[in-house]
Amino acid sequence: MKNFTYKAVIKYFLCLSCFTVANNITSGVPFSIAFLPALMSNGFLPLPTLIIFGTVSLFSYPFIQATLLCSIGAIFALIFAIYKANKKQVKGELIIYFAISLLPYLLSNHFSANLQQKLIYSAIIYAFSLIFSTATEVIFINKFQKKCAKHERIALYIFTVIFSLGLISITGVNLYRAIALSAMLFLCKLFKGAKAFVPAFLLPIAIALYTNGLSVLAIFQIYCASILLFIDYSPLLSALALSLTQFAIFYLSGEIFAFNLNDYFLTLLPTILFLFTPQRLVDKLKEMLYKFNEPELIRNIINVERGVLSAKLNELSAVFYEMENALNGFDELFLSGDGVIHKIAEECVLNVCSVCPFFADCQRKGYPSSDDLYKLINIGISKGKISLIDLSRDFSSYCYSVNGMIYEINRLIFLHLEKAEKNEQIVKFKTLASLQSSAVAQTLSQFSYDLASQIHFNNKKEKIAVNALHERGIVCLQIIHTGDYLHLLFKDEGVVLSEVSKILSSAFNQSICLKDKKIVKDGMIAIFEKAPRLDACFGVACKCKEGGSVCGDCHSLTKIDEGKFLVSLCDGMGSGFKAYKNSQTAISLFECFYKSGLPRESCLELANKILSACAEESFATLDCAIFDLHSGICDSIKIGASCGFLISDNQVKILENDCLPLGILDEIKPTIHTMQLKSGDILLLLSDGITDAFFSSTDAVDFLLTQTTKNPQTLASNLLEEAVRCYGGEAKDDMTAVCVKIYAP
Repeated sequence: MKNFTYKAVIKYFLCLSCFTVANNITSGVPFSIAFLPALMSNGFLPLPTLIIFGTVSLFSYPFIQATLLCSIGAIFALIFAIYKANKKQVKGELIIYFAISLLPYLLSNHFSANLQQKLIYSAIIYAFSLIFSTATEVIFINKFQKKCAKHERIALYIFTVIFSLGLISITGVNLYRAIALSAMLFLCKLFKGAKAFVPAFLLPIAIALYTNGLSVLAIFQIYCASILLFIDYSPLLSALALSLTQFAIFYLSGEIFAFNLNDYFLTLLPTILFLFTPQRLVDKLKEMLYKFNEPELIRNIINVERGVLSAKLNELSAVFYEMENALNGFDELFLSGDGVIHKIAEECVLNVCSVCPFFADCQRKGYPSSDDLYKLINIGISKGKISLIDLSRDFSSYCYSVNGMIYEINRLIFLHLEKAEKNEQIVKFKTLASLQSSAVAQTLSQFSYDLASQIHFNNKKEKIAVNALHERGIVCLQIIHTGDYLHLLFKDEGVVLSEVSKILSSAFNQSICLKDKKIVKDGMIAIFEKAPRLDACFGVACKCKEGGSVCGDCHSLTKIDEGKFLVSLCDGMGSGFKAYKNSQTAISLFECFYKSGLPRESCLELANKILSACAEESFATLDCAIFDLHSGICDSIKIGASCGFLISDNQVKILENDCLPLGILDEIKPTIHTMQLKSGDILLLLSDGITDAFFSSTDAVDFLLTQTTKNPQTLASNLLEEAVRCYGGEAKDDMTAVCVKIYAP
């Protein structure tokens, strides 16, 4: 009771209205009992609800009958209080509680109906309770913040008719007609379409039953049509249209002459209420009713924006492709082979021959011979320099400046070799930049292609999910099903998402898991997807070289998404901190590139180029495995790494490697093993510190076959201990074992 705010006062006032109206549906039949379990099961506290029910009963029935009804209310209040204290909900057992609670009504002689009639009334009360429970849940719990399911809409329609019957018994026909027309004016303004004809049919049913005349149903449809005709232009015009239509119908039917002043006021009352209701209040009501309206515009905008983003990514991809072409074009600016020889020959003639006093005479005779000069320069480039013994007899006989020519050729060769060394470094970094541009261009191009396709929304699955959550009392403001993902917007940030996963899994008859969640202004967005059919557990055992303080091996486990992960093991050349630095750099580069979405081949090439471009030797082996838990496919990639092992069905398969480590050659050809894994399979990634401890791969296989443990951590530790034992009890190298076991959850 400590949180009894003004909202709670309004809430329990509506509770009072429900009991009052229900007691007036039919004289002598306590239909208000139907509201007791309906309200208590939807957030109304048992004690205040019982007090209100008892008060209304005392004003509606004689004292003895009211006392009997209060005893029925007390039984329901006690039952729901016990359930609330144990944090449980009343479910199918409600029919038993109904039978017990209605015994005072059935056995009492203070109600005019006989036992057979009471049994019929009791069945109707129970049926009303089920209908009222669904309707009150939509009104008080969901507050129209979710799209109503079909059974919920039917319950609301029946509730409206029954409530109207009780209300007309209290107010009379004329006042009820004014209330119904007022409600219809507001509903026409809120819906502005064919939906308004539904309440225009439901509201006059009470009048039709009360007066035994069905014409009122058609008349209210005419009223609705006249309101909708002008509602888009002006509230005043729509209100005037209703009033004029009323007077026209009354005039044609002859009823208008029977009206007194009060009747005329009741006729004009709906338009007065409609015109003087603050627009702010109407807007707030509209916002509440449309809280879970089908977001078709949002869906269309999503596809439009995806198309715009796709075009932008395509343009950005073209920029990187152009950068790649420009960088590759620089190769033409570097002289090589015959171009270098011709260039040195031209400069020798210019710097030596042109200043020789015999230059004109040599020119007439065709000296120096191009072939002789090219051969001489070629020899100098291959040796690094030339000397007198490299000169041909013909060249020595006609050249008057032999020493000057030798000096100049050696000078130009030195400059060429020096420049070639610089150019080699430039080419390395140019190739690296070109490869980066190509990889980024490919990735952006793929993203552009993916975004270009239109998203298809699955409305059927959305309804299934919403209804399943609603049945468990979880309110979802909006839901969008796109492809493989289910996006849910919750107003309450405290929603237990693990419970939501279980509910969705049960609704779709498949395992659903949480992919991501984000806190936003309106609440929390949770993204769910189909859970992988497999899962994985891991074990790692490592030991640094005897006497060392840092292990040169580096391992990593990286989650790509909910169903994909990457396991890596890198062994830097040597041991200690330098080896660790090399292995850490290699593994970080590859993982960073792969997680960014770059093609796998580009990731490996980039990592290799960066390591090979370092001034210092930076060699490292890379052993990684990419697991797809949805399909069970694993790609094992080895670059200079030791052999690995796959344990499956008590058999051991050796995964060999025939590639040099990263950073040695400019081009690499990794060894790739693609495997289809199943539950119980175990993959081992080992550094050479462990594999070298065994005499051969066969010995390692024999040891693995003796292992009965299925725990990956135990297996990794046992393998490390055996390797150390094979070394004679002393670790002669850095040693690491990474074990991955796949299993069906």
